[in-house]
Parts: sequence; C-alpha cells; structure tokens
Amino acid sequence: MRLIHSSDDPRAFTSKVTGEKLFKVDDRFEIEGVGLVLAPGIAGDEDSVVPGSQVQLRFPDGNSVIVSVARVSSYSPKKPTDPYPIAIGGDYATTDVPVGTEVFKL
Repeated sequence: MRLIHSSDDPRAFTSKVTGEKLFKVDDRFEIEGVGLVLAPGIAGDEDSVVPGSQVQLRFPDGNSVIVSVARVSSYSPKKPTDPYPIAIGGDYATTDVPVGTEVFKL
C-alpha cells in the first residue's frame, strides 16, 4: 500500500476535510475474500455510503488515502443508528490502518 501525501497525488486533500466524518476506527480485521473490515463503522441510518462509494482515511500521523468501500455489513443492528462495519477495497492489512484513523465521506 502506498500512502497519499498531499504532494504525491492530486486526490489527496491539502487542507481541512470538507466531507462528513463517519467514524473513528476502534478496531480492524481482515476477512479472506472480503478485505479489511473497519469498525465500528457507519451509522445504520447512513444510506449514502454503499459499495463503490469513496471515503477518505485520515491517519493519526496526518497522512491520508482515498479508498473505495467494498462492502457494508449486512447484519441487523438493534437500533437504526447502531453502526455497520465496512470493508475497504484494495490490498490493505491491519497494519496499514491504525486504530484512531478517521473515516470521512467524500
């Protein structure tokens, strides 16, 4: 995985994020055939983030990368606002996305 620095790629944000913060990563794990799952995930009533949506991961060290959502968990939460974990596309491992990474909707 290559991290995007503002000087490396025009997709990287060079100023404050304007998108809505979806969540801060508390846990992450890999599922073979699915990808890297980020938890707690998006609110259950957030219907604008679907497979194929792009989100920005802002790492605690200030770097960021734009990734595609591969899957949104399909379990039924107890409350409509309970979070759904998401899986991101690409070749990412748990070591690539540290706890504390913030996920923003683009």
